Amino acid sequence: YYYKVSAGNLDLGKLDLPTEVVISDGKLKAVNGQRSNMKMYTGTGFFVSEDGKIATNLHIVKPWLFDKELSLISDQYKMFMASAAAENPALNAFTSQIKVEGVLDYIGMIPNGAYFSDENLKQCREFIAHDNTDKDVAILQLETKKMPENGSIVDLSQAVVNDSEICVGAHIYTIGFPFGLSLQDLKSPNGIQLLGHGGSITQECTKYSFGFDASAYGGASGSPIFNERGQLIGILYSGVSKSQGFNYAIKASHVIDLLNNNSRQEID
Repeated sequence: YYYKVSAGNLDLGKLDLPTEVVISDGKLKAVNGQRSNMKMYTGTGFFVSEDGKIATNLHIVKPWLFDKELSLISDQYKMFMASAAAENPALNAFTSQIKVEGVLDYIGMIPNGAYFSDENLKQCREFIAHDNTDKDVAILQLETKKMPENGSIVDLSQAVVNDSEICVGAHIYTIGFPFGLSLQDLKSPNGIQLLGHGGSITQECTKYSFGFDASAYGGASGSPIFNERGQLIGILYSGVSKSQGFNYAIKASHVIDLLNNNSRQEID
């Protein structure tokens, strides 16, 4: 992904300012249409339908909603404009029109057990997501609209949606891909391998989430969390990086609500 910058109908190129950028090492870097210059983010997802819909986190699909880069880029461009306006006062009118948008260039899925490669990457698109960062969930859709061979579906009809069934002390399991691509095994026929962890619910439900103590690391965002009966109860979305045992999950009900809201929109 990258950031697109505009200033009304002003051609930023005439000021030698790029319109597609990322922040790298705290500095602006022009993208120039090159995917190698863009930012990459990895996470976990799981199938929820036969036609290849994948539940994951909103911060995987729209990471720019969760960091300060949008405002940092906007501030830097406003500084550039203010400096240029010292010689050309007419540019002052465009300073307030600076707009920075996150752009998802490409998103794909690597099946469990496959190596990260172009031929194994299955292209996806955003099926439905929203801009409410409190509800950190999104749904992707495989472009083929077809499950990969040996794929498994998490049955949302059996998911737990009642907070009273998510109790402190209850045992849970989470499966996902912590550390992203770094754990793929280059010495065996297997590539990226699914990892499972057990733990307990440690914090009762809030409006959006609950806490648990199963270990989790970067790359595991979007992992499904199950109760002892194998029912989905949540999706891992956050944790304390300096200490294990303090992790958080968005309640499964928010995934179901997102899909139901889309179905109602299609009917309307």
